[in-house]
Amino acid sequence: MATTVNLLSYNNALMRRNDSGQIVGVADYVTNWTTDSGLASISVVSDTYLVDTRYSLRINPSTSAPITLTLLVQPLKVFDGNRVLSFNCKLKANSTCDVSTRLQIEGTTQEAPHNQEFSSGQFNAVQSNRVLVPNDGFAKDYSIYITISNHGGSTIYLTNFHLIHDMAFYENPFVPQMRGYMPDFYWEYDSDEEYPTYPFHRLVDVLSSAAGDSRLLYNSFFPFETPEFVTPEDQTGYWAKSTLTSPHLVRDEYIPWLSQFTGVRIQRNAMLPDGTLYFQNPSLERDYVEWQLRTGHYGRNSGTRQAIIEAAQQFLIRTKDGTQSTKSVGVTTNYLGDPFVILVQTLENETIDAGNGESSPTVLASLNLAKPIGYKILHETVDEFEFTLDSLTLGRLDEFRWG
Repeated sequence: MATTVNLLSYNNALMRRNDSGQIVGVADYVTNWTTDSGLASISVVSDTYLVDTRYSLRINPSTSAPITLTLLVQPLKVFDGNRVLSFNCKLKANSTCDVSTRLQIEGTTQEAPHNQEFSSGQFNAVQSNRVLVPNDGFAKDYSIYITISNHGGSTIYLTNFHLIHDMAFYENPFVPQMRGYMPDFYWEYDSDEEYPTYPFHRLVDVLSSAAGDSRLLYNSFFPFETPEFVTPEDQTGYWAKSTLTSPHLVRDEYIPWLSQFTGVRIQRNAMLPDGTLYFQNPSLERDYVEWQLRTGHYGRNSGTRQAIIEAAQQFLIRTKDGTQSTKSVGVTTNYLGDPFVILVQTLENETIDAGNGESSPTVLASLNLAKPIGYKILHETVDEFEFTLDSLTLGRLDEFRWG
C-alpha cells in the first residue's frame, strides 16, 4: 500500500464507501464535521464533487460573517507519537474568499494557522500548518479548524479531506535510495518548499509506489540472507522472521501457500451441531491456524500420540461452567484388545457439544485428521479420569507407568 495514507475515518474523509466496502447514501451519511450554529447550514451532497469516490460538504452561510468548519477531538494512535502531521482538502466557492486552516493537537500550545486566499469557481487546495505529535507513550487527540472569511455569503463546497503523516513518503524505500544518487542540493531545495513540503520527493514516491510496495513485501519475506547472521542463534530473533514462512507472522493471504508444507489444507474453524462456530473470535481462529502450520499434526506429523492429544485439545478451550479449561486428554491404545483401535477421553465439562459418556462430533473430526493410517479412533466424555492399567495416559502416576 502507499506509504502516505489518510488517517481520517471514512465518514470524516467523506468517502462514499464505508470500511466494509458498502456504499453509504447521502441520506444516511453521518460526519463529525460541524460549523457555527446560526451562521451557516452544512450538509453532505453528491451533486458537486471532485472525484466520484467522495462526497462533498456544502456550506450555505446565512450572513457574510466568517464561518468556521470544525472537526473536534478525534483520536490518534499511540504510534503516531513523534510524527509530523498535516491536513489538506479541496475548497470551491462562488466568490473569492480567505481561508485560515489550523491543525491542533489537544493539550498542546495553540498552533499558528496557515492562511490562504482563493479565487472563485473551481476547487483549490487547502493546506494546514504542520504539527509534531508529542511522544510520551499516550494516544493524543487532534482538532481541525477551517475559518472562511470574505465569502460574501455565497455557497462553499469542501471535499477530499486528508490527515497525513507529512514525512511518510520517505518510508518508500526507493525515495532514500534515489536520494543517494542525487546531489544534496536537490533535497535542500525540496526541503525549503512549503504547502506541500518536499513536492519533488513526493512525486518520486507516487511514481515508485507500486515498486516500493513490492520491495517492502520482499523484505518482509526475506529480511536477511543466511550469511548475514553472525551466529545461528540470531536466526531465532523475531526480527529475522518472515511474513511468508513464519506461522505466527504469516499474512492471511499467504496461509494457503504455506499450508502446502503441512501436506493438507488448513482448517479455519469447526461447525458445532447447533450450527454455530466453535472459535468465536478471530484471535482464537488464528491460534488454531498457527497450530496447524507450526506442528503439521493434521498432515506430515500426524499419527503420533502427541498429535492425537493436541488435536483433541484444540477443541477443549471452552467449558460449560465458565471455568478455566485443563485441556485434559486420556489416550488408551489397544482398546478392548484391538491393536488398531484407540480410545480418546475428554472431560465432559470441557467438551462443549457432548454430554457425559457421549462422543463429540467436533473433537472426533479433529482426531480423525491426526490419527495414524489404518487405525480407528473412538471418543467419549467422562466426568473425571480414572486410573486405568495398561493405558499410556491413564496408567501413569506423574511420569511412572503402572500396569
